[in-house]
Amino acid sequence: MVERLISLASGVVPELDPIETFKVAIKTGYNAVGLMVIPERDLNSSTIKELTIMSKNENIKILDIEVLMLEPGDFNDDHLRILDLGGEIGAMHSLTVSNDSNINKTSEKFNKICNHARDCGIKSVFEFLMITKYRNLDDAINVLDLTESQNKGILIDTLHFQRANHKASDIKNYDKILFPYLQLCDGEVDLLNKKYEDYLDDALNGRSAPGEGNLPLEDIIKEFSLSLPFSLEVRSKYYRENYKNVYDRASKILSKTLKYLDTEI
Repeated sequence: MVERLISLASGVVPELDPIETFKVAIKTGYNAVGLMVIPERDLNSSTIKELTIMSKNENIKILDIEVLMLEPGDFNDDHLRILDLGGEIGAMHSLTVSNDSNINKTSEKFNKICNHARDCGIKSVFEFLMITKYRNLDDAINVLDLTESQNKGILIDTLHFQRANHKASDIKNYDKILFPYLQLCDGEVDLLNKKYEDYLDDALNGRSAPGEGNLPLEDIIKEFSLSLPFSLEVRSKYYRENYKNVYDRASKILSKTLKYLDTEI
């Protein structure tokens, strides 16, 4: 029995839509799932109805709904529609990232998301990563400091945390309530080349299941409580090529993770 929430991240099965991702998570033993919502594909009455029925009838949590990408210019109202869907299906968190380099505009837009998410019963988190304008924990904290809403948090992804040259001890500087869940994966501790294309390829293809790489996962995990939910963000070219069956892929990543947690943590 999995004691904490361990979620199948949508990035494990990027070829699937939310309904198919939900089905894979159910069949392969996860107790939570993350859903990638593409407005033009997924925000229709048929998809919303089926997801709502599934969310009420299956014993599985929807850990997060993503991705609310903030771009320069006007606020994208599709973000609110995604949150409305999240509220209908009981999503616990919404994930926001930003490519708007104007931090005041980013915080203004994120504040709007946080307030609407609150009304939908969803906690909003902001993620930092090397392929956006907000690349490290300090950048994310600066955004939150300018965000008036209290319905806000930060998502740490173990790969992006490493790429930002953070240490597990850095987490001690912040209230743990800021971090409602963790995106967990393994990978190489160092990236040979550090251009945008390298960070992007690393994020989309270079990840591995916990215990298969050499990231300091144990140190990071031990900074948090035993009940902190994990989203298994194993976006991996290796797993996509060697486990073309999405059920086998999701199952293998879960079993590898549980073995790692049982033996190392």
